[in-house]
Amino acid sequence: MNQKSKMFTITIYNCLVSSWQVPDAVSPERSIL
Repeated sequence: MNQKSKMFTITIYNCLVSSWQVPDAVSPERSIL
């Protein structure tokens, strides 16, 4: 994996994690996934 695609993957991952922060606090079911 080259550096550019690695950074891209990290960026996408961070976006997904950020989008889960709020529902996480409200719905414990997310921890099952």
